Amino acid sequence: AGLRDQAMVDALANRLLDRLFLEQFTAQGLANSAWGLATLGCRNAMVVQALEERAHSPNILQTFNAHYLGRLMWAFGSFGVDGRKFLRVAERLLLEGNLLSGLNAEELTQVALASAALGSNNRQLGDAIAEHASNPDVLSTCSGAQVMDLAC
Repeated sequence: AGLRDQAMVDALANRLLDRLFLEQFTAQGLANSAWGLATLGCRNAMVVQALEERAHSPNILQTFNAHYLGRLMWAFGSFGVDGRKFLRVAERLLLEGNLLSGLNAEELTQVALASAALGSNNRQLGDAIAEHASNPDVLSTCSGAQVMDLAC
């Protein structure tokens, strides 16, 4: 654990190119896979595209909770994808589904950083993040780095 084996990363990435396999993924599985590959530095464009296509599937998109949506946003931001289409959907889900209220300090920071990395300029989302971050229950659990990330 914690070791990076390029052959294993490549094998996992290639497995994700199997559409039938990827279609079995839940929101959790998709978010965790994307997050894991982003964390390992995988930048396979075909895999990123397959993950993004799966994220836009109607049968999965509406099943994301705040945690997994934030994780997927962070992964897409890390991949450097043009995530405008996904970002608009994520912003809508976060705002209309009132998902932000369920985020802890770490998750809220991930959403804020991912929104910035994906190029969000949604003032309503920025205001909602700031409002949730200023909640004493959230703010009191923020690390110094998280406070700075949320302030930016």
